[in-house]
Amino acid sequence: MGSIQNGKRIIVPQRSVNGGLAFKFDTDPYGIDLHGLLTPEQFTEAIENLNTKLRPSRPGAIDATLLATGPLLVPLAVWGVRHRLQTKKRKRLLKEGIHEFNTCRQYQDLGLCMRWNRRPAQSVLLIERRQHQGCVVVADGSIGGNFDGEMVVASEPPRGNDFHHIAQATLLPSSIDSGSRPPLPQQQQQVYPRPQQHQQQHQQHPNSRQVQQHQHQHQQDEQLLVL
Repeated sequence: MGSIQNGKRIIVPQRSVNGGLAFKFDTDPYGIDLHGLLTPEQFTEAIENLNTKLRPSRPGAIDATLLATGPLLVPLAVWGVRHRLQTKKRKRLLKEGIHEFNTCRQYQDLGLCMRWNRRPAQSVLLIERRQHQGCVVVADGSIGGNFDGEMVVASEPPRGNDFHHIAQATLLPSSIDSGSRPPLPQQQQQVYPRPQQHQQQHQQHPNSRQVQQHQHQHQQDEQLLVL
């Protein structure tokens, strides 16, 4: 993990809810070192929005009842399926909530970035200053992996002039028409015979060898007559 500007980050505490089957982020800023990154009101508002986003993924009374019937295999198997689906849903909603924070203009102007950081004992939610312009941090977008083993972040899209620079960087010269190309140097301008003419040159005298033999024989006959 790269160094953070001024080493300031907010570690958002979390607590267990629903009998330890789920967790909830603490919205009370009391006792939390905000490092001047957010006001207490801004912190409470941001975490409340995230908790509201995660609420549909929390287990309900049905899950508690199924878990209470632990000795029975069928209810326990049903609870396991529901728990696995809720875990995937919680991960997806957490990713969406962090993305909404990072794309909110209010927090972009403050230069803040929210992310989910993996730790050996317990993963934590962090709010910190962006490491560089655009807050481009790598994220694993898979849904079926280990929730505690992944970092969920969102990147800020390029702004105004960034698109202009990208367009300039990716602009390539268009192809040159054959009529607009500069002429080749004199030594490189060579005239090659056309294929048809080349074939005709080889086919002008198909029986040239026979003609030569006939002329040679005629000369020998004339010499014999002279003798």
